[in-house]
Amino acid sequence: MKNTKTFEVWYASIKEAESTMSSDVDTIMTSLETLARELAEELSSPEFDDLNEIESKGNTKVWQWIWWMPKARKAQAKVNKIKLNITDMASAAADAKNTDQQEVLDKKVTNAKNDVKDLQKMVDDKFSVKGKLVQRALHNEKIIGQIAAIKRATGLEDDPEKIATYKDKMAELQQKYKDDLEAIEELEPSKADIKAEKDRKTKEDNDKKIAKDKQDALDAQENETPEQKAEREKTEKIEAAQITIDATKKIHDDIPSDDESKKADKLKAKIEFHKAQLTKANLEDDEEAKTGFTQEIADATKELKDLDPPAPTEDELATAQTAINDTRAKYEDPALDGEDKKNDKIKANINYLKAQLVMATLKNNTDDKTSLTGEIETETAKLTPEPTPEPTPEPTPVSDSLVIRATAAGLNELATEIESKFDWQVTEGTVLYSKYNEMIRLSEHNITLNESRYQNLSIKDRFARLM
Repeated sequence: MKNTKTFEVWYASIKEAESTMSSDVDTIMTSLETLARELAEELSSPEFDDLNEIESKGNTKVWQWIWWMPKARKAQAKVNKIKLNITDMASAAADAKNTDQQEVLDKKVTNAKNDVKDLQKMVDDKFSVKGKLVQRALHNEKIIGQIAAIKRATGLEDDPEKIATYKDKMAELQQKYKDDLEAIEELEPSKADIKAEKDRKTKEDNDKKIAKDKQDALDAQENETPEQKAEREKTEKIEAAQITIDATKKIHDDIPSDDESKKADKLKAKIEFHKAQLTKANLEDDEEAKTGFTQEIADATKELKDLDPPAPTEDELATAQTAINDTRAKYEDPALDGEDKKNDKIKANINYLKAQLVMATLKNNTDDKTSLTGEIETETAKLTPEPTPEPTPEPTPVSDSLVIRATAAGLNELATEIESKFDWQVTEGTVLYSKYNEMIRLSEHNITLNESRYQNLSIKDRFARLM
């Protein structure tokens, strides 16, 4: 009876060991299948086509560094992990308790080794054409896998001679690993090049997003009800008003409050700011806000009228008069009376009118400024075109024109906002065009004032810039 019990205990332990081994092998096989599937999906991902397209426009060396090298390392790391799992499965086969189980496991090991060869070839084919830097990184990652496999095998080996052989191989691989790292460091691109490529990709991604958002908005509008359309248009007007508010507030805040020479500019900017706020209040039917902003505008307008512009100095007037005399003399020069000098005569007259316009500006003579400006436009229209004019360029879309002007005026956020709109949204006559144009015009006006009237520029310099 005792012997029977002993046999049963022994037999149960054998079955338990076989069950445990079978469970471990199944876990390894599941892990192998998961890793292989993930790797195959990554290597066939559409992202590779997108990256290839972007890379073709940029610095190949940088792209190897920031995109292909990390992807190659990641892919090879998965292959390395699969190989380690196969090593564990082979060890389990060697420790199998019976021949049948060992044969089953050996067959699984053989199949897994064939599969990993296919995966390794797929990785090599995908990244071997991406340049020396990527090839180095891939080779380096393979060495990491070999070192890990040797460490795993050493832990499973009892034979001292084989362990010694493993150690020699380990030292050789570690030296190769070090050599690879040094070569990779020598090929590393500059930080400036890396930043430039990342910025370029970010811009392209943003451009794609803007285009997609535009298309999505267009698709959504096709299915709008009249109520939805009205609500959308109202929202767009409110958003445009808020953009104007932000821009005019910045212009107002940027003008120093303690500079008496900029007081008029500050008041004008304040008026434009409150006008923008009033526009939004009207759209939102906010009666209290409308009343408040209307009063603010009236107060600032009155204060602006009470300001007297500074009188021009004698030197400024004298310089302006000299310019008038000189340009008049050139205009009245008999040498310009011939028919072949007609254009030159007109240009001389335009310069003479501009010189008078400078004087009218100094004296703050509004009527003369208006009259002279009109005369300059009239004379300019008389100029005969050149015999062989340059080809007429394609008309610049209104949105591009607004973007260029906004950028020149330092309104970068506004330029980005305009760029995101459809051309039909910012054509002349639309609400958005009027708001954007008024905002840019105000900024351009203030820049002109800052650069001329209240700066220490000589009248000669002002006249030269006008001419």
